[in-house]
Amino acid sequence: MLDFWSWHGKIGRGPYLATGLILFVVKHNLDRILAAMAGYPWSPVSYWVFMAPNGVMSLNPADAMFYVVLLMFAIPFMWIGVVLTLRRLRDAELPLWLVMLFFVPFLNVIFFVILSVIPTRQPGDEVEKFGPSIGRLIPRSEFGSAMFGIAVTALLAVVETVFSTTGLGKYGWGLFVGIPFFLGLNSTMIYGFHYPRSLGRCLLVSLFSVGLVGAALLGFAIEGVICLAMALPLAIPLALFGGLIGYVLQKRVYQTNTLRVASAVCLLMPGLILVEYGIGETPPLYEVKTSVVIKSDLQSVWTHVVTFSQLATADRGNVQDWHRVSDSRRDARSRRGRGATLRIFHGRLCRADYCVG
Repeated sequence: MLDFWSWHGKIGRGPYLATGLILFVVKHNLDRILAAMAGYPWSPVSYWVFMAPNGVMSLNPADAMFYVVLLMFAIPFMWIGVVLTLRRLRDAELPLWLVMLFFVPFLNVIFFVILSVIPTRQPGDEVEKFGPSIGRLIPRSEFGSAMFGIAVTALLAVVETVFSTTGLGKYGWGLFVGIPFFLGLNSTMIYGFHYPRSLGRCLLVSLFSVGLVGAALLGFAIEGVICLAMALPLAIPLALFGGLIGYVLQKRVYQTNTLRVASAVCLLMPGLILVEYGIGETPPLYEVKTSVVIKSDLQSVWTHVVTFSQLATADRGNVQDWHRVSDSRRDARSRRGRGATLRIFHGRLCRADYCVG
């Protein structure tokens, strides 16, 4: 019987995984019941999506009370989760401060899988061991392993990005949080596969991974400059954080476990994107209104913005060209209802039944 009241001691990956899954099933169904009683929809993705995009202060009293009730019921599960995570970290001989990842939305799922993969640390694990045959593909040199880690991780990230944006049309947590964190974590784990690397160089490898993915998305016209510029302020810190976690892991796990962690995260990312797409709620639509205010008198605005200057009458000598202009006028009016349309025929600018040129 597990003791959920003390954070002392250790717990293996098997009991940790089984207990975590059982507790999630219990808590999720409890939250579903509470949400149904309050008249709200609820799914596993609801833990990542806040119903008030403008912040807590924009919640109405009913919504605020619903979240207070959820928090009260979540406190026992939070305590048990922290206790089990501390024991698992101690069992794997990882820094206990990593328990903070338990409270980070979406990343806590990746962290849970990582802790479920890393086995109990044994006394002989610090001795260098030869990894599986696939590990021999990773160069032993520092530069070679860095380039290999950056290239492989960037390739996987680009494929996952295309899969999420183009394939599923989903711009969610998996794209903006999961993939940047994966870039830093996975590239650093591969970089330190054979030998532990320094923190500064691990973070540098993480940054290069982000840069390579951005260049690839821009070069293949998958995303534009503005979209990438808007994503960078979020992607860079997450990649650096992933690189920090990868640095900690690659210093404390031997080769086989390093490859195991990297493989698990590689398989997890597409799965999380699919889960978010399959059972995620439809995001709400918000109306946005824009206006252009011109500080000038009405006559000036009408003259320079609304009306056209006088155009010369079209030459009706060419009947075929004139019919084209008339047809374009009818087509334009049928599509737009009213207003003038400008078209060019044989080097002349035409509007309705006038041409210039």
